[in-house]
Amino acid sequence: MNKKRGIVWFRQDLRLHDNEPFGEAIKSFDEIIPVFVFDDRILNKQQQAPFPKIFRTRLKFLIESVEALRKRLRASGMELYVRKGNTEDILYELARKYETSGVFSIRDRMPEGEWLQNNVEVKLWSLGQELHLYQGKMLFHTSDLPFPIARMPDLFSSFRKETLQFVPVRELYDAPEKKYLVPDLVPGSIPELSDFGYYSPPENAFLGGEEQGLHHLYGMMSKAEQGFEGGLEVSPWLAVGSLSARKVYHEINELSQASEKIKRDWINKLMLRDYYRLISSRDPIALFRAGGLVNEEIKNRNQNEEDLMAWIRGETGEEFIDACMKCLFHTGYLNHGKRKAVARYFLEKMELNWYLGAGYFESVLIDYDPCLNYGNWQRQAGLSFDLKGVYNFNLENIIEAEDPEGIFTEKWKNRSIDFDFLDQEMVV
Repeated sequence: MNKKRGIVWFRQDLRLHDNEPFGEAIKSFDEIIPVFVFDDRILNKQQQAPFPKIFRTRLKFLIESVEALRKRLRASGMELYVRKGNTEDILYELARKYETSGVFSIRDRMPEGEWLQNNVEVKLWSLGQELHLYQGKMLFHTSDLPFPIARMPDLFSSFRKETLQFVPVRELYDAPEKKYLVPDLVPGSIPELSDFGYYSPPENAFLGGEEQGLHHLYGMMSKAEQGFEGGLEVSPWLAVGSLSARKVYHEINELSQASEKIKRDWINKLMLRDYYRLISSRDPIALFRAGGLVNEEIKNRNQNEEDLMAWIRGETGEEFIDACMKCLFHTGYLNHGKRKAVARYFLEKMELNWYLGAGYFESVLIDYDPCLNYGNWQRQAGLSFDLKGVYNFNLENIIEAEDPEGIFTEKWKNRSIDFDFLDQEMVV
């Protein structure tokens, strides 16, 4: 009897918990081929600026996350097959050679993700196979919402009001625990930073992988029970899908000793992720448009490369801002308050084009999410629907809130940035 065989295409869902396409594939097939592709066209893509689309900070965290996923799968008697190249060609060849019955993955509604999905789908159709797409990045399931995406409320406050009390967050998807014999297929090596031209690794703000994400999450829950009132800081693992938003939500709801304020704040942050994703899904092109979601003429049009590089390299002359930028360069991470500070300085003091700042964040952030990154920058630039970016910038107040004793500034202000991004000219 021929065994029924299918492919699981891992993307931004690098986990085994609460993973619907992975679980549905286990239910549907006798054998599964879990695959992750380092797509050369995306990873080696250049922006219209003097920095790459994906810098070594992001790459390192991604590589760690893929390594951790392979380890988890191997512990379950399976394998993660890693390839490097064009995704649709690789999946097509696997589907053809091993006579699979379909490919299961999560859906991505952003332009780059949809382009990739469409390429895969067309190639599979030529074999008579289908691409089955599932949700896996959001807190709420879109079919549970009281409105279609096309009628998504403009304001976060309205979105929160219409969902929080009326839309249940689904329970975690419980995948069957089974072991599978996999085809006689070479696992493939996971690339190193040097394969992308980076020979000195960045510093770790956090380590990638599902186990690391869960460990950090449980640690934050324990701290909250003891009175902690700060940020949750699980965004790096949410961005690559090593943690699911639903997992985080249900852990927060299990807290019994934590303050209602911290629980409310953390859940609001999870809801804000959904808000930006849904707003962006309604009009994906507007997320990357110079005029933003509201399509208005931007105030800050300075695109001077020297000014931009002074901000990037931490050479503005403002010690706190420079310390933040050096920390960001070396680790790929800043908390929300510090990101807001460097963005406001970029916009208000340097009068640079918001799109260049968003592009640099895309390059370096280990928790890069297109909807959150470009949505937040538009908000700071006054181009979002609520125009929250329109207020006076007070650097002294920000420093008092973020670094009152100057410990952070002292740690990072004298660090050097000696890496040359590219020799190319910036295209404006």
